[in-house]
Amino acid sequence: MSSIKSTHPTPPAPTTESSSTPPAPGEEAVKVLIAKFSAFDDARTPGRTRHPLVDVLICALFAVISNCDSYTAMATFAETQLEWLRRYVPLAAGA
Repeated sequence: MSSIKSTHPTPPAPTTESSSTPPAPGEEAVKVLIAKFSAFDDARTPGRTRHPLVDVLICALFAVISNCDSYTAMATFAETQLEWLRRYVPLAAGA
């Protein structure tokens, strides 16, 4: 069974002083994590996923750092923090 290489959009260019939104805290560190996570093979069934693997891993990492200890808690975290999470990953399909 072959694995599918995770594809993730290139992170946006760093914001400039003229931008209305300041850079997210830790934005550069998250870009490094995204680059590292993008190298992972995504073994999930194509067409049966809502989010790129990188987005899932970043959200899971943030949820665990925020003391979530179950899948349900992680899902609740993603739903309640969706706007904030989108500063780092697109989450085009929502939480």
